[in-house]
Amino acid sequence: MEEIAENAKVQAVKHMARRADEMARGTVDAQTRAMEEAARTVFRTEVGPALQRVALPLRDVADLARKGARPWEWWLLHAATAVLASAISWAMAAWLWLR
Repeated sequence: MEEIAENAKVQAVKHMARRADEMARGTVDAQTRAMEEAARTVFRTEVGPALQRVALPLRDVADLARKGARPWEWWLLHAATAVLASAISWAMAAWLWLR
């Protein structure tokens, strides 16, 4: 009888431990899902709009940086225009002089 009682105690303790472990895992899973949903909600309602407000000016600055990334192109265009105008002036002066 004593062995049966001892076996019953061991089985009861194992059963309680198994059930407690299952409940703990279920609770952890439920809390994890709740925290993930809360994080999504907070991100959607608070962080997302704030990032949008920050991203717009940064996008404008990036566009300005891209436009000004090669400022030498404008100077090269002006220099080419000046050289071409000078060459045409010299050619016309030479043509008039030789005529």
